[in-house]
Amino acid sequence: MNQPEFHNVDKVKVLLSLLEQEDTLRDILETPGDSQGITIKIGSENSRQEIQNCSMITATYQVGDKILGTIGILGPTRMDYARVVTVIDCMSRNLSRTLERLLKGQG
Repeated sequence: MNQPEFHNVDKVKVLLSLLEQEDTLRDILETPGDSQGITIKIGSENSRQEIQNCSMITATYQVGDKILGTIGILGPTRMDYARVVTVIDCMSRNLSRTLERLLKGQG
């Protein structure tokens, strides 16, 4: 929130309102086709106009070959991409491993 992109309170309100809408959030996080791994969308690469001054980094999590969902980080276009990619990659791998252990424990 310290970046200049977020100094405009009205823009931040629109952004936060957008993220509270479950269907919209699902659309933002949706990965095309069976895309696996990390996806980076910068500025106008984002489909929603409300987040075109931001960057979205997403990663899928899965059990075996089945993708169960996507997690994402939305931030300013001037974010530290190397750091964020490392964090989201670690989170998605840990989530995948944890879900796999939980599902194996049920069988």
